Amino acid sequence: DPTDPLVALRVRVGERARSIYTILGASYVSKYSTNNTTSASGAPLSVDGVTIPAGGQLQRPVNLGQQYSLRSFANYSQPLAFIKSNLSLNAGANYSQTPGLVFGELNYNRTPSASLGVALSSNISPEVDFTLSSNSSQSWVRNSLQQQLNSRYFRQNTSLRLSWIIAKGITLKS
Repeated sequence: DPTDPLVALRVRVGERARSIYTILGASYVSKYSTNNTTSASGAPLSVDGVTIPAGGQLQRPVNLGQQYSLRSFANYSQPLAFIKSNLSLNAGANYSQTPGLVFGELNYNRTPSASLGVALSSNISPEVDFTLSSNSSQSWVRNSLQQQLNSRYFRQNTSLRLSWIIAKGITLKS
């Protein structure tokens, strides 16, 4: 959509110059709040003067340790004049730590991740505009108490966006 400000920006950058975009971010909470859940599985249970019926649960907010996250992202774009397109390469790295309770014990979930991506975008003519992109990320989940729950996962997203004005009043979009 030519009225989309991102498309307009991409076209201007693609026609004129290379660009580099970077961002760094962080968040920090000194006393992260979560819920402490107590279950009464077989018989009623009394906790701090509150009776939990058999099969019931009591959830109470608690303040735990530090929760934080660190984020980084960089993007490099360069015009490709021979196909009237713009090539963008991006990379990112993140790290987060989130406390939680596992059977009343403090657990830290720590997750580093990394990502890479590429995009080819074009405004070949007033009638044709497309963006082909692919992004991948890898994350590793680590738990301080239950290492058997540690895992890693890979995510891949590839997409094609196309806008083609075939004739006056007829537009194909995907």
